[in-house]
Amino acid sequence: MEDWEEMLKGGLQTALETQTIVLAVSGVSRTCTHQLVRSRKAAFHQQSQRASYMGDAPECRMPESVYKNRKARFAFYKATMACWRAYREICEEDISYQDARYILPEGTTSFILLEYTIREFLNVYAYRACSMFSWEIVHVMREAKKVLVAEYPWMEPYIKISCEKTGPVTIDLGIPTRSGGWPDAFPNKTETVDHHCTFQGWENVEGQCSFPWAREEARTFKPQFHKIERTKENNA
Repeated sequence: MEDWEEMLKGGLQTALETQTIVLAVSGVSRTCTHQLVRSRKAAFHQQSQRASYMGDAPECRMPESVYKNRKARFAFYKATMACWRAYREICEEDISYQDARYILPEGTTSFILLEYTIREFLNVYAYRACSMFSWEIVHVMREAKKVLVAEYPWMEPYIKISCEKTGPVTIDLGIPTRSGGWPDAFPNKTETVDHHCTFQGWENVEGQCSFPWAREEARTFKPQFHKIERTKENNA
């Protein structure tokens, strides 16, 4: 254990590529698994829709934001039921599961085995456990950390989101003004937060991440040409 921890602290880390972590994940959507399999240095073993009958009413994952909106929830339910009925009828016409699966929603649940080396899992977690990504994949990554830490407590300090690995940053809050609107002859107000925000996307991080350093001013990447505004879900 001492040798492994020494490597995780930053020593020679090649041996971290010889030890494999296998995680079994069930009940997640195909949307989520399509994100999970984007890792380049990992292996995946997923439930087949080509060779398996997905049931008379396949399970489907509904996002909480949709469920909370009555109109959106009804539209989602109506479309899902139509897909299920069509899937069942297509299969009853003796058409292969391989072809029938095309009608199934992206939210259809699946089972997948994730196989990472320790080094690759740490890299994937650092990126995919960020709150700014899809809630489903964030949940999978953080649950994976809980499982690993429960079995190997000494790994806890090394499984971190990329922002948690950064140092403090001082945020410029702007020039204070008098009630009349004229600038005071004082330096800009500043505030120091524990870490940088390392999110690389176009969304505004404020109000979408619970970390106190989730501030636009604390970001290492600030999009200039493209921005995605906050949604109704995030404004709620």
